[in-house]
Amino acid sequence: MRTPADLGAVQEMELDATIGPLSEKIMAQIKEELDISIDPKDFTEEFAYHLMFMLNRLRFKIHQPNAILEELKTKYPLAYEMSGIAARVIEREYGLEVNQDERGHLASYFGVFLEENNIGQRRPFRIVVICGTGRVTARLISVQLKRIVDSQVQIKTMSDTAASPEVVENYDVILTTVDLPFKTARPVIRIREIFDEKELKQKLEKARYWDRVDIPVLDGNQYIMSSLLDENKVFFFEKGRSYEDALAEMTEILSDEGYIDEGFGERLAEREAKGTMVFDNAVAIPHGIQTANDRMLLAMGIFEETVQHKGHDVRIIFFMALPEQSDVDDMLMIRVYDELLEISRNREMLDAIARTRDYQELLRVLYKS
Repeated sequence: MRTPADLGAVQEMELDATIGPLSEKIMAQIKEELDISIDPKDFTEEFAYHLMFMLNRLRFKIHQPNAILEELKTKYPLAYEMSGIAARVIEREYGLEVNQDERGHLASYFGVFLEENNIGQRRPFRIVVICGTGRVTARLISVQLKRIVDSQVQIKTMSDTAASPEVVENYDVILTTVDLPFKTARPVIRIREIFDEKELKQKLEKARYWDRVDIPVLDGNQYIMSSLLDENKVFFFEKGRSYEDALAEMTEILSDEGYIDEGFGERLAEREAKGTMVFDNAVAIPHGIQTANDRMLLAMGIFEETVQHKGHDVRIIFFMALPEQSDVDDMLMIRVYDELLEISRNREMLDAIARTRDYQELLRVLYKS
């Protein structure tokens, strides 16, 4: 093919007329299966050329190894899941099987699309650092912070005497080395001048979603999903219960509690009829759009013993109901999807979750991880 190495030279080659519709079908299928809208933006043309060259490699059995395949699976589980959807579309449309290395190349693009969409929707995250021991200490904290946050984050330092409820209200999170003499609705993280960067990074990640989760807690637990769960959203099913019965019970109770609208169950059944929502290692992630409120819902169902659904084993249900329109929840949804897919590939953790029989035991598993 004499495939050029840079996009400028690639553009001299005529793009196959079938590639644009193929790209649109892939994005539509991702929307259908995951309820995530992907806009390639500046990468539309580059992605189209990638698809064209990939199809030719598959036709002529030219293998292009992917040196970072395992890292992609680990760091971008949602992007890798999207590559699987794209692979199924390509197999359906062209009869070509997409190998693991090519899936990895596709996942790289989807990882870029997710990050670009995330940055485009997200306003700058604003951190205020309140320090009572002088400007040098404040600068030391800022230098450490810049190592763990991205360039979009805005950091402001101020003395404890300059801080007030009205001032800090304009920030997303407050880091302070001293006790604040006032109350505030914003999340507050008490830090030392030299702090544990990994632990603080996890707390800052949770602070991003402070206003969008039901139980906002700033702690060292890595999972945002744990802040979406409470005792009313975790269900334990005894032996003999079927997947269909369990899903119906979860839907009915969550609807009665006002978390989802009455029509959600019917829409979920229509989606289930089109295909399975079972992922790796007997994990099901049924999901759909809800109109009861503007918040994302996550619930869990845990079976005492593995059940069958459409020829697949199921032992854990992650039940997701997504608001019809919310840019903030798009960011939260992508983060939670990543966490759920990461857990679904961790057999040891799944076994630990499956052995739990109450909410407190489940929390201990999540926090231990």
